[in-house]
Amino acid sequence: SDTNRAGFMKHVFDTDWMDAVKYDLVLNTGRMGREEACWVVIGAATSDRMQEESKAALGLLQRVALARKVETMLLTNKRVDARYVSVSVDEAGVVVLKGMVNSEAERQLVESLAKSAEETKRVVNDVVVSVVPAQSEPM
Repeated sequence: SDTNRAGFMKHVFDTDWMDAVKYDLVLNTGRMGREEACWVVIGAATSDRMQEESKAALGLLQRVALARKVETMLLTNKRVDARYVSVSVDEAGVVVLKGMVNSEAERQLVESLAKSAEETKRVVNDVVVSVVPAQSEPM
């Protein structure tokens, strides 16, 4: 459903799928036939500009995938409370960790886990040691 797609886009890409700026091409197939629309899409997809945009989009998707992979590694590791750690990947492929953990051992473990992802080139660890709020028990 549209609601599921919107939720997926917000969760995975932190974006509003209804934002028209996100789209390269929008066609009203009510005003043109399907065959004509196909030729318009083929023409746009094979243009030099679109090829360059595709490379940029692929790079963005690879960075998002790496960030989510590292986040999953942190959140599923039982030896670290990483609820307050954010993960991003810059355009150079550097994993940037920010936030807070309970101890220096957790801080080092967060960095070690990020480095263990196969695609990680380098890690910048800006995580600080502080008292992380206790996780509330489920009701």
